[in-house]
Amino acid sequence: MKKKTGVLLLVTGMVLMMLGGCRREPTAADIMRKTVENTGKAESFSGNMLMEAGIGIEESGLSLGFDMTIDMDIDAVKESGACHMKGSVKADLADLAMEMELYSIPEEDGSGITAYAKLGDEWTKVKNDEDEGNDIAALMNLENYLEKGTKLKLEEETEEKDGRELYVITTSADSNISKGVGAVMDGMFGNGGEDLDFGDAQLDVTFRVYRDEMMPESVSLVLSGQDGEELEIPNEEGSEITFRDLRLVLEFEEFNHLDEIKVPAEALEAQSDAMDIMGDLEKDDDTVAAENAVEPELEKDSDGNYILTDWDGESEVFIAPREGMMLDQYSEDTYLCFYKDGDGAYSATYTLETLYGPEDKEFYTESKKEEKESYESREEYSDIEYQEEREFEADGRKVTYVTLTYTYDETLYKKDVYAWTFIDDEHMLICEIGEYPEEKGEYAVDEAVIKKLFEGIKS
Repeated sequence: MKKKTGVLLLVTGMVLMMLGGCRREPTAADIMRKTVENTGKAESFSGNMLMEAGIGIEESGLSLGFDMTIDMDIDAVKESGACHMKGSVKADLADLAMEMELYSIPEEDGSGITAYAKLGDEWTKVKNDEDEGNDIAALMNLENYLEKGTKLKLEEETEEKDGRELYVITTSADSNISKGVGAVMDGMFGNGGEDLDFGDAQLDVTFRVYRDEMMPESVSLVLSGQDGEELEIPNEEGSEITFRDLRLVLEFEEFNHLDEIKVPAEALEAQSDAMDIMGDLEKDDDTVAAENAVEPELEKDSDGNYILTDWDGESEVFIAPREGMMLDQYSEDTYLCFYKDGDGAYSATYTLETLYGPEDKEFYTESKKEEKESYESREEYSDIEYQEEREFEADGRKVTYVTLTYTYDETLYKKDVYAWTFIDDEHMLICEIGEYPEEKGEYAVDEAVIKKLFEGIKS
């Protein structure tokens, strides 16, 4: 009996050794197949989307270029297609920076999608009668990022996040990626890409997958032209979009935790069609200018001066209406933006900043120097001229300003001015001035204009 037991144990051990020897590490295809399957079962997700790109637009002989960053937290439900996005949009064109919140809710009767958008403190609502997709939940369909016939590569070294091991898988496509890129664009922007030609594009994709659950941690996309060149995408309208260093990172933070997206009451009560972005693009310039000429209703003192407060609402200055300038419709108590149209057009934006330390007094000078150094390191910027601090007096106040001018992509001319005066030991009034002349070197903003912008200010 003992002898048989020994044989049985020996055979069992050999079988286990054989089975162990037959085990293999999963391949990139194994991992992606299981991850696609698991993610496809998910009914909702939360995460973050970061997109960075240099963008150029050329149409009818005119061209425009700028760098843009979109950073959004996302919640999305697959079955309904509803989503919630909140974050920031930044572009170096006119130093655009704004916080944004968006709800996209399909109508129950299938009649279209209603978008609720918040810019600043104001909610607006837009109804789109056509169901054009705009399905953010499609971002978690990993097959959208894969093209038939592309090779998947599993990196030898795994990575780690929060104590969990990550597989890293890379792939690229460089011949026929219209379908995949179009699906991704459809998820982000509601544009299926049918009228865009991606024939010369190269798409590099990196997947990071949790080893324990076979669920994605992130997907990173880099879209470029062949051999890393700028990607030019013509469309049927005759215009051309150029992408440079387009990078999209989608991080997945949680799955299957949402049943629905609830729109807050203040958004539901917003005025319908108050901000129809696509409609504005189709209007002529005179119509848009007339609509923008409606000034917002802001608090004024008894003399008719605008009351500008700091972000805490604890300090204030009084700014008289700027002669020959209109107040931008998005101005508010902490942000007054005036603009001048026609010949010599420019904008002037006032903010009241709190000083928390001595270094704050040098912030604007140093920031302009840093911009100058950044532009000098990039080929698309030329004719860069930086003017050191200069001073003058306006209504008894000492005003300091610095100036930076440059040409972008040989077609866009820009003049940036930072000017400031100290209201007291803890506050400084900032005026940021931006000008885009049509001809090189024909700038209307000089010291006389800056001085005029600091007259009629009381504290």
